[in-house]
Amino acid sequence: MEVTLLGTGSPVPLPNRAGSSVLIEIGGNRLLFDCGPGSMHRMVENGITPGSIDALFFTHHHIDHNADFYYFVITNWTRGEDELSIFGPQPTTDTLLSSMYEIYEEDIEYRTSARSDPEMIENIPTHEVKDEATFSATEWTVEAFAVEHSIETYGFMITEESTGSTTVISGDTKKTDSVIQAANNADLLIQDCSIAPPSGDPQRPEDEFVWDNYITGISTNKKDRIAEVHCTAEQCGEIATQSDVDTLVLTHLLPYRDKNSTKEIIQTAYDGNIIIGEDGMVFSV
Repeated sequence: MEVTLLGTGSPVPLPNRAGSSVLIEIGGNRLLFDCGPGSMHRMVENGITPGSIDALFFTHHHIDHNADFYYFVITNWTRGEDELSIFGPQPTTDTLLSSMYEIYEEDIEYRTSARSDPEMIENIPTHEVKDEATFSATEWTVEAFAVEHSIETYGFMITEESTGSTTVISGDTKKTDSVIQAANNADLLIQDCSIAPPSGDPQRPEDEFVWDNYITGISTNKKDRIAEVHCTAEQCGEIATQSDVDTLVLTHLLPYRDKNSTKEIIQTAYDGNIIIGEDGMVFSV
């Protein structure tokens, strides 16, 4: 199993962090988990042909997790790719797909006239993700579990059948037992860590735009609201320890986080391998 972090950011745009997206390759199958803004470009940067994706799984439908969806589907279709299945919460997944047909109706008609086969975009299969749903092929199994976020959201446990190796994606969530249970003895846990300490220094090129309100920390009220639906660094350490994962990878990071302080906080609860996720990181599991 090879795991590539395509997007490790938050809803706040940063040049070095695309929106949430993880690619997992097992036995020649490529599974994409979320398709946030910038994920298409990250695929190309990492030598991944977008049309090689076999299945797209959505944890939930917030903009930082699905903004590249239309771009992804239409680009692949015009290049002759038709082997895509989509998995996600319903009815929002079907709504997302049907809205593409409405918004881009004339675009699709134009591209059809330019000899793109309409059958390849008109019949994309969708599958409902719900708690304890299981999806499988010869090489892999994906198990969904409900988590606690501001809207219906799921995490995923991905298992390579030939080796038994497992990767768990928490999805956006507060600390919840379902993540701990799913990640029990997992090889890799990709964990929401939105509430990490700020660095106080953006350390960016002089001409790069800076989100000033994230440099020294967000307001107490906003932090309290985020804490209702995301995890702190302390909670990430607790989850990793309670689930006894081999490697903890942090994602969904707000701008300008203090990496050293974040690791130190987690290490008070967890003595395993801690990685601050960055776009383009690749793990062999």
